[in-house]
Amino acid sequence: MRSDQLRVVRRERLRVLVKEFKTVAEVARRSGVSEKYLSQVINEVVQQRGKSARSLGDTSAAKLEAGCGKPTGWMDIPTDALFAAGFVPDDGPAHSPPAPHGKVVPWVVPSDLSDDWVLVERRSIKLAAGNGTVVFEHEKLPPLAFRSEYLREKRVRSNNNLVICYAEGD
Repeated sequence: MRSDQLRVVRRERLRVLVKEFKTVAEVARRSGVSEKYLSQVINEVVQQRGKSARSLGDTSAAKLEAGCGKPTGWMDIPTDALFAAGFVPDDGPAHSPPAPHGKVVPWVVPSDLSDDWVLVERRSIKLAAGNGTVVFEHEKLPPLAFRSEYLREKRVRSNNNLVICYAEGD
């Protein structure tokens, strides 16, 4: 997972912890990580002009996992919303989120999936949502699986023309 994606995933996971333990102070107390630091991460505080927002490093993420009773690597697993938006680990299903209410099914090869799943290819193209960009080359990424029922609800008539790409900008 790229560092910018990891920053978003860890921030979202921190928000999950705060919701679970009710306050930032309680998460800080359990993990031994500064409450001020955690608040800055959640609120995307920028320390210096031109820099990116505060983010959780590996050490802080490990302290949060240990202190809040989460398994190692939990802070790096996208939540359902982020997973659906394409924030997936580069190393595959070993980091897939737990299956809440049967919505997420870990898979390694397409044959692991039943017939009610459709694979949609991904490309490493960033579409411009604002200023234009020029793409000279792109690579094929591992596909994402969607339930056929979900695609029907979104009124997708043909799966053959679906491609997942990313957008950057406003």
